[in-house]
Amino acid sequence: MNPSEPQFPESSEKIGVPNAKSPGTVTATFQVTGELYLESLKRYQSEQPEGWPSDGTWSWILFIVSGLLGLLFYHMPKFGLVVSFVLVLVVFVLPMVGQHFSTNRIRNMPNLDYDVTVHLSDEGFFIESVYEKAEIPWHAFSKAVIFDDGVLLCKKPNTIHWFSDVSLDGEDDPKRLRELVTAKMSPDQVVYRATAV
Repeated sequence: MNPSEPQFPESSEKIGVPNAKSPGTVTATFQVTGELYLESLKRYQSEQPEGWPSDGTWSWILFIVSGLLGLLFYHMPKFGLVVSFVLVLVVFVLPMVGQHFSTNRIRNMPNLDYDVTVHLSDEGFFIESVYEKAEIPWHAFSKAVIFDDGVLLCKKPNTIHWFSDVSLDGEDDPKRLRELVTAKMSPDQVVYRATAV
């Protein structure tokens, strides 16, 4: 899905272009934008194991530690103040600045705003755009996350595809996509999320 990365290698296992009108084929048509990338990454990151709690627990712990350092260096007030200031800067300000620059970098990526058509069938996944044309069998996907409002497909090493229900062309396509994912992937590869992130 990233035009700046190498395109998918052609699979030795040819699945052919599914007939979009045949029953059971799910077709998604959408435009690749910076916002789509950000939404895909947000969905993907919501499923990653967290090393640090996301509720700010570590921020409070580090804030308390900086306070204790301030007390520890009571007799050296300037040093304690500098250490506390640096810790607060690292904990609170740098992550926000990093997130801001990452978001802007993604939104301003070159080669965005192009149309993509994806057909998903019993045979696999066929994607077509001005940058790529690829056939991917179902066994190439390592994980699927089913949300209330779409499906995220993950292909190792770091390729993700987000299909929101509104990007699917047919009225029954959201249900059919979920059926395909659960039928074609093993149960330990499919995760259900009741709510959107």
